[in-house]
Amino acid sequence: MNKAIENTLIISSNETKHVADIETELGQLPPVMCHGGELNQVILNIIVNAAHAIRDVVNDIGARGVIRIKTWADHGWVRIAISDTGTGIPAEILDKIFEPFFTTKPVGMGTGKAWRSARSAVVDKHGGTLDVTSQVGVGTTFTISLPGQLARASASIALASRSPDTAHRTGMRHDRSTIKAVR
Repeated sequence: MNKAIENTLIISSNETKHVADIETELGQLPPVMCHGGELNQVILNIIVNAAHAIRDVVNDIGARGVIRIKTWADHGWVRIAISDTGTGIPAEILDKIFEPFFTTKPVGMGTGKAWRSARSAVVDKHGGTLDVTSQVGVGTTFTISLPGQLARASASIALASRSPDTAHRTGMRHDRSTIKAVR
C-alpha cells in the first residue's frame, strides 16, 4: 500500500509541486486484498483536490501549503489519512460531498463524481470506510480504513455462518480474479 501511495505522489506531482510541500509518515502495514488501481485513483483524487484547495488559499500570496499522508496499522485495519492546509469544506455541505454530482468547485470546474467514486471504491468494493473532517480556513482530512487480511478473514468467517444471500448484501463477496494483496 505504501509503495502505491509513493507512486501516486509521483503521478500527482504536477498538481502539487507549485503549491504544497508533501509530508509522509508511512508506517508498517499488513497486506491488504484490494483492487490496487481503484484505490490508487481514490488517493490520486484526494491529493489533487487537496492541491486545488491549497492553491485557492496560497495563489495570491506566494506561500505554500502542506499535504500530509500518514499510514498505520490499527487492529488488523490499514488506515490512510490525507490532510491538507487548504480552504476546508463548510460544515453545512460536508455531509453532501458523497452525493452524486455534488461538487465544491465552481461551475464548469468539477464533475461531482470523484467523491462518490471514492466512497464506492472504499466502502462498497473493499468493505472499508471513508471519513472526512474539515474546518474552513484550516483544511481537510480524509481517512481511508481498509480491512487487512486478518480483519477480512474475521469478517469472512462471520459471513460464512450466514446465508449466501446475506453475504452478498453485505458486500463481502469479491471477484478474486481482480483482487490482489498489496503491502
